[in-house]
Amino acid sequence: MPDICMCPGGSCSRKSECFRYCAIANQYMQTYSNKPMCKDNFEHFITIEGREQRIEIIEGIELKFNMLTRKQNEALDELAKQTQELDLGY
Repeated sequence: MPDICMCPGGSCSRKSECFRYCAIANQYMQTYSNKPMCKDNFEHFITIEGREQRIEIIEGIELKFNMLTRKQNEALDELAKQTQELDLGY
């Protein structure tokens, strides 16, 4: 949870490299600038440290999430099948 004023990015050429734009916002309270913070200069720019490692971590999380979602769907399908068999008296 970033304790910063987040940036909306707009047409900023460096938004994909900036922590103010890329950070995951606090779901309960987060401040935002109403316009890009680095319009003419980059004095408010915050470099994302370890960006490549973070991308790898995110990709790993996505893989695990997809695997768990698939397993959950398989379990729900099996539960539906068993429920149907009970309803039909098999």
